[in-house]
Amino acid sequence: MPFIVDLTSGTAEREHRSGEPGHYGGSILGLRLMAERTPAGLDPYDPRALVYVAAGMLGGTRAPGLAKGVFLAKSPLTGVAGEAHALGPFAAGMRGAGVRALAVQGRAERLSYLLVRDGEVSCHEAVELRGLGTAATTDVLRERHGPGAHVAAIGPAGENLVRYASVVTDYAYAAGRYGIGAVFGAKNLKAIVCVGDAPAEVADPAAVAAIDRYYRDSIAANPLAALQAGEPGFAGWTGEPPAPGYASVRNFTLPGGLRVPGVRDYGGRAVAVSGACPGCPNDCLKVYAPPSAGKRRAGGLGQEAFLSLGWNLGIDDLDTVLAANALCNDLGLDQVSLGGTLAFAMECAERGLLPGGPAFGDAAA
Repeated sequence: MPFIVDLTSGTAEREHRSGEPGHYGGSILGLRLMAERTPAGLDPYDPRALVYVAAGMLGGTRAPGLAKGVFLAKSPLTGVAGEAHALGPFAAGMRGAGVRALAVQGRAERLSYLLVRDGEVSCHEAVELRGLGTAATTDVLRERHGPGAHVAAIGPAGENLVRYASVVTDYAYAAGRYGIGAVFGAKNLKAIVCVGDAPAEVADPAAVAAIDRYYRDSIAANPLAALQAGEPGFAGWTGEPPAPGYASVRNFTLPGGLRVPGVRDYGGRAVAVSGACPGCPNDCLKVYAPPSAGKRRAGGLGQEAFLSLGWNLGIDDLDTVLAANALCNDLGLDQVSLGGTLAFAMECAERGLLPGGPAFGDAAA
């Protein structure tokens, strides 16, 4: 089932495994391939290191809550297997292009991207994309391959091997954590582009449709699902302040005390609040940006972004946090890891260990 892609030679071959006993796709197949092909002690940036990208088992179907793309590699941040998930339409895009999984090894001689179309995989040079953010990269590749193309791209952070660089899909939906974007960068892999609209087949369409109807009918009665589906969504952190110690405030030096935004504060800031994940009615990941932002498209707001880039840094201004979140997506930086790094630097500066360093609460920093 997976395509084994060698960037060094530019070849891609389909490997048939679906008939093996105990075969599973998704993350399990990725871990299995890593165990088979990654020698002990291998540096995550070694060309032999594998990066695995797959559509979730039900990505592209109408099964609610399962429209995820899987990104898996030996993490340059932790040194062990790291798995990041991207919500949004990219998993459906992979299935539509006729591919469920890619296992990528080697290193391209020049910056390149993979094109997946009609069940085939090819490698193309992309030197002109060097230094571009994920949004501009997506613009160029959609202009080249059509507005319906789905793109997973790295930004300058991945190119420069930042150990918590992310891969960002379709402008706003990041596979954060574990530095998968840096592994892309080490392979000179700028992006993966998926083109096609093949339907995602399931064994029992009626059963999937019944699950979908039940889920949609049950959202309003489930407090968590209703919070996710409503605005501003579960990543908005509105309402009552969290219990003391629940969230990191100023690098865990305070139990709380910063302002909690209200629902009205998000007025005029919504860019896309529905339809992100094909087939899922929950719409838990929404896109927000400050009204003053230029191109308002990169601000997919994950659950922990507000805490990491806001309260953890002593900042409670909503527009500052939303702008920082969108900038992280465009640069290809994991919001949570960056927030922790900045908070540590701020505490060091506060304690006199980093003269001239950034200060808690300084949005300009």
